[in-house]
Amino acid sequence: MSTLFLFENIKAWQRARVLNDRLHRVLIQEKPYRDFMLRDQVNDTAGSLMDDIAIGFGEMELPDRSVYLERAFGGTAELHSQLYRMLDRAYISGYDFNLYKSLIRELQTLIRQELETLEQADQQRVFFRLAN
Repeated sequence: MSTLFLFENIKAWQRARVLNDRLHRVLIQEKPYRDFMLRDQVNDTAGSLMDDIAIGFGEMELPDRSVYLERAFGGTAELHSQLYRMLDRAYISGYDFNLYKSLIRELQTLIRQELETLEQADQQRVFFRLAN
């Protein structure tokens, strides 16, 4: 019996969703809400993490999947940098900064695992083609 695979079941996407939700709760507070550029950048980056993982899952070819997962991985570094600006502007506490940073690191680990799985699958495809 075949199993239906949904991007919602990918742990990296689930973690990106949690991170997005938690950051949104900060962004709607008065001080960060008025900082339109930073608020929009953080919101866009956090949303893109979810979207890129989902798009990568939806791609049929393995190399295309990797491109979107790599883009999501790069987005985690961008978000990490934006968190420093939020900390420097006192929109988040040091405690919250460390909490978000740990969520980002966890997400990076999950994305790396997905990329490694895709790389292994691609190597198996190449081996199968060579064997036939």
